[in-house]
Amino acid sequence: MAQLIYHSEDDDDRSESPFDKTIREIADSDSVWLVCPYISPNYLRSILANTDEWRVITAVLNRCKA
Repeated sequence: MAQLIYHSEDDDDRSESPFDKTIREIADSDSVWLVCPYISPNYLRSILANTDEWRVITAVLNRCKA
């Protein structure tokens, strides 16, 4: 099921990102597929630590000049 996650203008509590909260709730399941163009290895390890099976689809860019 698709769900739109966003910061509400009325949200007074900015201490917890709604994006991070939702990702961590999903990652607590048995199997996770994460599609994200940019994600740090440390964040990836932290959210997938308790997941039995996972797949990551991401962008890897080579910005080196030839």
